[in-house]
Amino acid sequence: MNQLFLKILDESVTCTLATASCDGMPEVATIGYAADEKYRLYFQTFPHYRKYKNLKTNPRASIVITQKFHSEQMDGEVEELKGGNCERARHMLIDKYGHVMEAYLNSPDAVFFKFSPTWIRLLKDDMYPPTYEMIE
Repeated sequence: MNQLFLKILDESVTCTLATASCDGMPEVATIGYAADEKYRLYFQTFPHYRKYKNLKTNPRASIVITQKFHSEQMDGEVEELKGGNCERARHMLIDKYGHVMEAYLNSPDAVFFKFSPTWIRLLKDDMYPPTYEMIE
């Protein structure tokens, strides 16, 4: 496990999620997330948001997390969670963001997703060209 990568995942509160619309147009959204030790990200949305529709049509997505001097870039697959996996994701998000988000996360319309990266690159500095490390 890359400790710097995990530290950035843990400290950052939002990431940028890139999806493609049904007609192929790129769309991005800033989302809150929780991560596990295998670099998988969990997030919540609602069926009327465009990211939901995009991910139901095309489950491939990209995520970028930026911190001063560091950037994490990931491509991967997204799957909608069901049952106990939704509860696990909900609790991970409440643990990260606190009970302020609880009403939002407990909405009956809330939908939870898991992003599983298939490609990860960590940009380690703000130099040009940047120093980077491939994680997976």
